[in-house]
Amino acid sequence: MNQLVQFPKSRTAQFANEPEVSAFSDWWLRSLGYALKHNRTGDAAIDKAWPSKTAKARGTGVPDLLVYLPNGASGLICVWENKAPSIDVDVALQEAKGYVDGLHRMRPSTPGLPRIAAGFNGKALRLAYLTFGREWVDVKAGGEVVTDAFPRPDYIANGLSSTGNFQGVSGTITRNQLRAALPRLKTLYRGIPILASGRKPIDFTVALLTLKMLVESTRAWGTWAEQPGLVSDAANVDQAIAERFIQLARRVMADTSLYAKYGDIFEFREEGREEPLSFNFLETLENIVRGKRNFERLFLILDDLAPLHGSDFDLFGEVYQAIGDDATKRALGEFFTGRHIIAAVVPILFERAGAQTIKEFRRASIADVACGTGGFLTETLRYVRRQFDLNEAATRQFAQHAFYGYDLSAANASRARVNMYFAGDGFSEVKGNFDALAKKTPDIGPFDYILTNPPYGAGQNGRLEEAFLARVIGRLKPGGWGLIVLPTGVLENPRSESARLNLLRETVLTDVISLPMHAFAPYTKQRTAILIFRRRPKPLVGAAWPDLLARVAHEKVSFFIVDNDGFANSDKRYETDRHNADGSWQHDDLTAWSDSKGRLHPGKLFAALVQQKSPTAGTDEFGTPLGPKYAVMSLGAMSKAKPGELVLLPDSYLRPMFGTVSLPDFDGQAQALISEANGRAGPGTILERTRALLATRVAVPASGIRGKKKPRTRVDEIFAISKGTTGLTEAVIYKQFDPEGLPVYGGGETPPRFTIANGARSKNDDDITIHSAPALIVSLDGSSGAVRVVKKGKFVLNHHGCVLKPLPGKNINLHYAAQQLEGGLRALAANRGASATLTLPKLKSFVFPYPAPPAIVTKLKRLRIALEAIRDRYG
Repeated sequence: MNQLVQFPKSRTAQFANEPEVSAFSDWWLRSLGYALKHNRTGDAAIDKAWPSKTAKARGTGVPDLLVYLPNGASGLICVWENKAPSIDVDVALQEAKGYVDGLHRMRPSTPGLPRIAAGFNGKALRLAYLTFGREWVDVKAGGEVVTDAFPRPDYIANGLSSTGNFQGVSGTITRNQLRAALPRLKTLYRGIPILASGRKPIDFTVALLTLKMLVESTRAWGTWAEQPGLVSDAANVDQAIAERFIQLARRVMADTSLYAKYGDIFEFREEGREEPLSFNFLETLENIVRGKRNFERLFLILDDLAPLHGSDFDLFGEVYQAIGDDATKRALGEFFTGRHIIAAVVPILFERAGAQTIKEFRRASIADVACGTGGFLTETLRYVRRQFDLNEAATRQFAQHAFYGYDLSAANASRARVNMYFAGDGFSEVKGNFDALAKKTPDIGPFDYILTNPPYGAGQNGRLEEAFLARVIGRLKPGGWGLIVLPTGVLENPRSESARLNLLRETVLTDVISLPMHAFAPYTKQRTAILIFRRRPKPLVGAAWPDLLARVAHEKVSFFIVDNDGFANSDKRYETDRHNADGSWQHDDLTAWSDSKGRLHPGKLFAALVQQKSPTAGTDEFGTPLGPKYAVMSLGAMSKAKPGELVLLPDSYLRPMFGTVSLPDFDGQAQALISEANGRAGPGTILERTRALLATRVAVPASGIRGKKKPRTRVDEIFAISKGTTGLTEAVIYKQFDPEGLPVYGGGETPPRFTIANGARSKNDDDITIHSAPALIVSLDGSSGAVRVVKKGKFVLNHHGCVLKPLPGKNINLHYAAQQLEGGLRALAANRGASATLTLPKLKSFVFPYPAPPAIVTKLKRLRIALEAIRDRYG
């Protein structure tokens, strides 16, 4: 909404005298929400300081109208002078300016005095602003002089910059405004040694923005725009701003209430992964060199911003993305969930829960037990505010009683509190130094909703992500709803089956959303997924999956694979913002879009999960077709698709990697890929599909085989298996390198890069085993399960792989065997958890289809050779 309101000239056209103009001024300003006083403020110190209208007159002046913010006496914002229509409006403006200027002359360096002068004669309205340097400037908006209009009270004080520009014309700060300012700050920091790198620029920026927010909310400190003028004895503007920043920071640290809420923003010390982390805003300010306009530039960059409170985006998230270097993002990334992801899934949770009215939300308790910087809390608050069109007071009242955040880091909790305040909170309960998994931690909840992205990895009592999943379920009320981000291993790895069983015993799982690999880059490229579930009134009985399946087979789960989250699937993470002809996003599954008629449509994720609209087939950023994205499956159907397994990952059903296909399907896919590879040179669009096909098993029909029974043979019944040489390191190879020597294979899927002298020795001075072709090489780690055919010659192999040579009398085609082995062995390695290592016993006992009809063997050999050539060319 435009915060500048034009006065209705149709109401004033017939005015003939000043009393009529004055009466209208009173009515109009009160209708905008201002409080008014006439002639006197009631504060003797100020009333004695009003100058007379003329220099020769004695005594004090009497302003026509004193305009206050709605909060009353402490909010005097403008001196307003009225004149009859026959008198030039500039006369009225000059009188108002005289009062304001005289007041500041009598009470220099006093915060909170009015700086706006208004002159009105019923036909025209003119405004002027007194800068901190005691110069009068026109009030402007977007570079244009404001005429015949006056700002609404919510944004007049904090919306005016130090140069009189009304930054609050559209209300609170926008994402684009902040995005324009943050690169300017980052550039400035490069010239300030203490802020040039690392985490400190982020902590400093958050503290500086918090300081501005506190100035905006504390009228007694004055507006941000006037801060440089509140230090009377400074040598220059840069010195004045430095001193004022330090004064304000000390006030925060000395005030018990403010320190409790914000202290950890300005000063913290806590244990990090490698060394203690610390930040001190005051010390940082004191270490910035003065007199080089560093402070002046800091002030001016923030001076250009609209008011911060009530912003409709995540301020800390923007700072993290714009200010942090890659190393810092990796370090802080575990505390940060992309707000575009959170904003997309929060509405789905509440749609599932059926929360349709604000009355339902007012009774709700909403928590995050690993809140980090508060992303889930702030986005939920914004969702409620937008969904039910809450004003600022209603938003504050709701948030204060609804939200609960907990984090092990006190600094993160402070950031979450600041983020919540920026979003309109007034305050909710956000606690730091809180270990949600500790046995001695005070009980919390139970809650109606818990939304969280917990830390992952090994903990004292098992995997952290599994412990947090159990904790979330345990702290929900019966019937309460949970949303949690987890590594995909929890949904498919055998070692996590007990966590999945507990999830289905305790909750009704409604949605599983796979996220792109780079969703949390550069902190991690670990695949993650989002689960949405409702806690059962009572847990089901069933110790094992077959027992539990009988109780839950009918329950349905919605699956969705997010291929594109609006950012590139690479470390670069640039925005993928191209549109289709109808206005929809080409490479963004999360964000809503508008068509040519301005109608808003939900993003693909919401449309699929809530409206049950299947998304059309899409492509990646460079045109590669993508597979199915969405399905609704019963737990019974999942069990039939994967007999004996409890797997909850969408990809396993929608796009099964390492799967089995018919020979015609495999032939069709391979022929299309071979044709494409021969006609274009785009490695990013071909390599991954080639790898997928090389890891795809092909079904062998019983027909054509003696006995008409599908063959299944163990690897060690066909091949002699020997491990590679230990101690064959790159350094050893370097010292014994021979360009005419033997190729050295390892744990990768690519051709060998090194050759070593015949007769070379290992790191431990042992003989190096020399192998002879034909043979298969299977990677045990690295690209675990990858299989390569060595057709001829001699070679050596390091400890990352093993060699398979056909046993005497076993006339098996090696390309056929490679195709049938790779998919199964890769799947076997992937199901072993984070290490993804293939063990020798598992390899020996692995069963694959042998023998096979000659026609199938011949076709698979030909296709495998062509696909391996593509992999070697592009890989």
